Amino acid sequence: MSGALSQTIGAKTRYSRTVSESDVYLFAGISGDHSQNHTDEAFMRGTPYGKRIAHGALLVAFMSRCST
Repeated sequence: MSGALSQTIGAKTRYSRTVSESDVYLFAGISGDHSQNHTDEAFMRGTPYGKRIAHGALLVAFMSRCST
């Protein structure tokens, strides 16, 4: 890795994104995690969550955006 960091240590940043259905399905495909928790809306309606849950690893992947 070469060059200076573009962020200052201690600096704050803000990032906002709506996780789309295609984000979830594309991530399921690339990760191989096709769990009903992420891909089956009808199944998840019967759970305490009431709807699908995005992959935790997908959300972590979005965090790399904050450093660029």
